[in-house]
Amino acid sequence: MRILAILTVYNEISYLPLKYQWCKEQGLDIYVIDNYSNDGTWNWIREQGIPSHRVDTNNSFDLRILQAEIVKTIHKIKPDWVVYNGADLFFLTENKLCADIAMADSRGYNLIMMDFISMFYTGEKRNCFDPFNKYFYYRYINKLQMIHKYDPNVVYEADCVKVPSPNILENEGCIVNYGQTKSKKRRIETTRRREKAWKDGLPANYGNHYKKGMAVDWQWKKEDLEDVRKSKYFKYFQKHLLHLGKTSD
Repeated sequence: MRILAILTVYNEISYLPLKYQWCKEQGLDIYVIDNYSNDGTWNWIREQGIPSHRVDTNNSFDLRILQAEIVKTIHKIKPDWVVYNGADLFFLTENKLCADIAMADSRGYNLIMMDFISMFYTGEKRNCFDPFNKYFYYRYINKLQMIHKYDPNVVYEADCVKVPSPNILENEGCIVNYGQTKSKKRRIETTRRREKAWKDGLPANYGNHYKKGMAVDWQWKKEDLEDVRKSKYFKYFQKHLLHLGKTSD
């Protein structure tokens, strides 16, 4: 069974090597669509020989263009299953992800849903217990369908995957997003690219979290968040991420 992790990236040299290692350990193939990075990401991709190509969005973080490119690429490759994600997204379960997908496939499921949580920067001093040398505080967002059996009629909407006649497995574990722990400089850069996409017609609700981040100057209050060390999610962080090392982002 071929399981493809497909992602678009822009200036992800801090996270992409970790993501590439994680994909290999999880038994996933990887394909990267680079949005004309300028921080060495593209050179690193080519040096590693990772299947990839580039797409130009004129320095705009426009999901319509990026997701259309993902769908076009998936239809060319035609894998058995697809894991739709980004360089700073990690799918954490008790087993290897490929084993969970194989189980879902054998039982006739065509979509896997998992809890989605985002980690946030609170200004707390970095702590060696954190797997990415980041921060411990998160907000439970919702449940997302980002893993699906290949279907020629697949549709991507924001962070959600839709396929005809969905049969959804709610899988134990979580999808963790480290995007909101990136540096203020990176957050401002990404926001400007998203603002350009909004001006070009991307629906304004695609990226409300950037507006919220700007409102608090990219630093959130701990009392408004949950401590991952006290939650059921921490066991997944410990088991799957501690050995990956730390990022310098």
